[in-house]
Parts: sequence; structure tokens; C-alpha cells
Amino acid sequence: MYWFESFQIGRVGLVEFYSDCGVAKGCIAEPYECIDSQDCDMMATYKKIDDQIVELEIYGKVGGNEYIAVGFSSDEKMVHIVIS
Repeated sequence: MYWFESFQIGRVGLVEFYSDCGVAKGCIAEPYECIDSQDCDMMATYKKIDDQIVELEIYGKVGGNEYIAVGFSSDEKMVHIVIS
């Protein structure tokens, strides 16, 4: 079972979002190598808070009916997935 302790929707300062990538938090982004130039179309960051909590941020340039999502799976086949 997955539990979300908190959920916020808002506009984060982009410099803050990119800071600490690869140092205090992991970052996955598109297009390739966009983190250094701070010009990513979409990005997810993750940081272990303690043994039970991982902080996750998602960012994307979206408009109209577009959206961004993150998927979780317990196996490489994405059989039992949770989309957030």
C-alpha cells in the first residue's frame, strides 16, 4: 500500500527545483543534459527523508489538456502500477 503524507500543487522557483540535483537529491529529466542549463521540459526529483519517507517532486512545461505523471512499479514489467 502507498501512503501520501502530503501533496502540494504550486509553482516552485525553478532555481530551487534544480538546486542540489545529484548532491542532496536524485533528478531525472528530459531532454538529455537539460539540468545543467536549467531548461528541462519535464523533471522528477527524489530524496530519501528517512527509512519510510521519500520526497518526490515533479515539474513539467504543460499547457491546455497536457499533464505530467510519475509511475511506480514493484517489477520491471510495470504489471502492478501506481500513477501519481
